Amino acid sequence: MLNIKQYQRPTRVKTNRSPEHYADLKSYYERRTIFDLSEYRMASDAMKGEISIKGIGGNLRRVHVYSIRENSLIQAFYRDNSIIDKEIFEHTVPCIDLVHMTLKQYITIQQAFIPVITLLSKENDLLLEQSNKTRKQNSEPYYPFRRYIEAGIDISNIVDLNGNPISADYTIEDHYAYVSALHI
Repeated sequence: MLNIKQYQRPTRVKTNRSPEHYADLKSYYERRTIFDLSEYRMASDAMKGEISIKGIGGNLRRVHVYSIRENSLIQAFYRDNSIIDKEIFEHTVPCIDLVHMTLKQYITIQQAFIPVITLLSKENDLLLEQSNKTRKQNSEPYYPFRRYIEAGIDISNIVDLNGNPISADYTIEDHYAYVSALHI
């Protein structure tokens, strides 16, 4: 007979994670993504969506959230200078596009874990939402900031960490070259 009356849910003590802990998490999720990619390649068509969105996409989002919280592994590489009050960390290239680019081997797993992220004003985030550009795939993922232009955002206010303005012709390759120059 089961003695469920004695069961007590364990309490979890919230801990402050160190930069080393976040680096370990990133490494873990990179290994997990490599495993998910191999599973994806062997999976039936019916399972591929499940593995790509929930598996690989979940891994990317988890690392991005952890990294943004810690602000050490991933940071907002771009900033909207029109921020007055509230700001939002926004995947300039939607996570779903990162998943598909990784699956098609346009970018590496390591590149997928260092995405184009912009610290965007709440007002501009609302423009994205109203234009239905937040959850949709970017019409031109090679040019990540064009999605903002399509939503009516003035990208002349968006700069990189060095204060250099971003143009509509800024490519995802430019982003990875920029990140590489930062030694990340």
